[in-house]
Amino acid sequence: MGQGDTRRLTAPALAVGAAGAVAVLPEGEIVALDHAAAVRRIVPARPLVCHAGVTARRLGIRRFAALDVLELFAFARPAAPLVPTPRGLAAALGLAPPTDLEDEALVLIAAASALLADLAEEGRATDGAAASIAFAMAKAGWSWGSSVLAALGAP
Repeated sequence: MGQGDTRRLTAPALAVGAAGAVAVLPEGEIVALDHAAAVRRIVPARPLVCHAGVTARRLGIRRFAALDVLELFAFARPAAPLVPTPRGLAAALGLAPPTDLEDEALVLIAAASALLADLAEEGRATDGAAASIAFAMAKAGWSWGSSVLAALGAP
């Protein structure tokens, strides 16, 4: 995800707690990190996160470029209620609730995949309005733009 590919994760997923972080790397490796290591190793890769502002605050840094699954959820399901946490994403999408940071990072991957799959289905069944909106947002720099356009089957 990111970089226009909706089938394979090309960015690490990052879940951050009060005392540490867990990243799921694109190859599937799961890595436990302290905050400083997460900032050095994962943040520069524009990771998949849930609530980029809170993630940055927990890491003790300024907001950074990320693929925030909450933004994707808001685009794919604009009127759906959501508690803005990995647990809330899991509940809204019918996924198993996370029990630790590792599960939270895995939920981010599953949630993004499910939302992009929903958009792919929608792209086949609609008149292209979502693609028009996604195109405008991508042109404005939206981090999910290329992935959403690819899912919708738009050029």
